[in-house]
Amino acid sequence: MNKYLMIFLIMILFWIQCTSPTIQKTEEDSGTTVEMKNGHHLDVVLDANPTTGYEWKIMNMDTTILALIVTEYQPDEAPPGLLGAGGKSTFHFKSENSGETLLKIIYHRSFEVNIPPVDTFELTVIVQP
Repeated sequence: MNKYLMIFLIMILFWIQCTSPTIQKTEEDSGTTVEMKNGHHLDVVLDANPTTGYEWKIMNMDTTILALIVTEYQPDEAPPGLLGAGGKSTFHFKSENSGETLLKIIYHRSFEVNIPPVDTFELTVIVQP
């Protein structure tokens, strides 16, 4: 076997071993509990349409247990010229320490005061050593 191919395969195997598992949750998982190991990742994927003025906002979580890495928005496939199509907001988290926290994310318009959110996502996260 070519030595460069062997080195490449060893690097791929090493990368796979070093990559922490990722758990993915969606709106259907709201109200449930997820257990994960310390250092693992959690992705929360929620339907969104920022063209309406609504956005998902984290309202509660213990940042000593769960850390937000990044939030991203991916629009759905839509025909060219179609405006206002929705998509998915994804929150990428990493577990930092053992413990339990309630993750609460609301869907609201930030400029509307004293109006309840139109949707709420809640997930109890238990991080084990």
